[in-house]
Amino acid sequence: MFENKKTSLLSAIVFSGIGVIVGIILIILSTQDEWSNLIIHISFIVLGALAVLVNVPSLISGILRIDTTNGRFLTVSAVVAIALGVLLIFQHQEFTKYIVSFYMIAVPTITIIVSSERKSSRLKREIPKIIVGVVLLIIGFANMLSLLITVAGLAAILLSVGYLLFGVINFLLKGNSSQK
Repeated sequence: MFENKKTSLLSAIVFSGIGVIVGIILIILSTQDEWSNLIIHISFIVLGALAVLVNVPSLISGILRIDTTNGRFLTVSAVVAIALGVLLIFQHQEFTKYIVSFYMIAVPTITIIVSSERKSSRLKREIPKIIVGVVLLIIGFANMLSLLITVAGLAAILLSVGYLLFGVINFLLKGNSSQK
């Protein structure tokens, strides 16, 4: 799973930190007060920006391979994802949230399925997009499902701590195996 000891530990720390932050935000959102509405507004702006940022490398990669079918697909899907991310930053209507979240889940999933490269390496590149889509979908239902939000927040925190522990154990085991 991890190529390099330092990279693996840093990756575990960064993704665990993001997961804990998302979990805390989800728990705060379940309160349904003025602060949660402000956090929802800010979250959609941040998630819109993330949707743009995580798709820029795909856009560049697609443009560089525009002469292939995969390159054209990558370019078109990245342009649509970036446009939806920008739309999410400036338009917070419910319909927009659901369109963007379903798109951010569906396209990376389809890309993983149809990819000719190893599924695990493709999954590593597509998982941030899927996570943004899932979080966006959960936050989109925030007005109706505060209990689900609290549970999702707790689950995000627990999974993130588990991932961090996995990364630290992996780091320590690689350290011991390289000393032999």
